[in-house]
Amino acid sequence: MLVIGSASSLGKGYCAAEDTSTLASVGITGRSAGDLLTVAAHEVRAVEWMYSGWEQWPTVEYSDPVHFDIDGNPAVRITALVSDIPPVHECAPPAARWDFVATTGLASAEVVVFVVQTDRGVAGQLDDDSIDGLVESLRRS
Repeated sequence: MLVIGSASSLGKGYCAAEDTSTLASVGITGRSAGDLLTVAAHEVRAVEWMYSGWEQWPTVEYSDPVHFDIDGNPAVRITALVSDIPPVHECAPPAARWDFVATTGLASAEVVVFVVQTDRGVAGQLDDDSIDGLVESLRRS
């Protein structure tokens, strides 16, 4: 299970059949230990079961890890592109994109993971440039 705190969403209720539908969500989670690459790789694998249907699994393609800095601190980004999502309900998108960015934590977590989830194949979807802009705007506070 992936538990995300401090979450925000975009396009809430975009699908009339489900008032809790969202076009995108962002949030943060933490881990008490582990190197950045291992944590990011572990977290991104959760998307495989998130979209599984009763008899069908989605197709998931993972990016290579991208190493970069956030205010001089190391960070690792891995993206998962999910397609063939089983239509388990009327508002299920046909595809999704997940971005996981792991970096060093400050207080309660050794590693902090920033997560961006976006539905794909739906009207109003967040484009790649906007997702990249979110990641590029990350700063330590």
